[in-house]
Amino acid sequence: MKRILENTLKEFNKLPGVNAKVLVVEQDLLKRPRGATIDAIISIEIDGKVIDLPAEIMKELRTAQIPKIIEQAKQNPNLILLTDKYYPNLYKALTDSGVNYADETGRIHLKAKGIRVFKEGTRNLAVTPQED
Repeated sequence: MKRILENTLKEFNKLPGVNAKVLVVEQDLLKRPRGATIDAIISIEIDGKVIDLPAEIMKELRTAQIPKIIEQAKQNPNLILLTDKYYPNLYKALTDSGVNYADETGRIHLKAKGIRVFKEGTRNLAVTPQED
């Protein structure tokens, strides 16, 4: 899980004008208390605008887990899901549900508090700060 966190933040930091870092991590990411909903708090800065995001970290998201993630996103505004990889049909379900996500392959979808980051692989890149 720690690897997923580090690698997804590296993907953010490859983007021009972006600085991503961990603010808080659960004491033992591999032995999270039952019922805990947040694995870490990450900070994303884009061109001077900073947003702190609660992060859920999962290895290989599956279709059956989508309802739980959507519920977590409702309880934790601006939640971002970090994972090693997604199956292609899950991107649309997450996007349609307004869930932010990033994975180790470099795919990023973040829309929160006036910041938008969308990255599909290494070719399509859009990073834009928005006015509130």
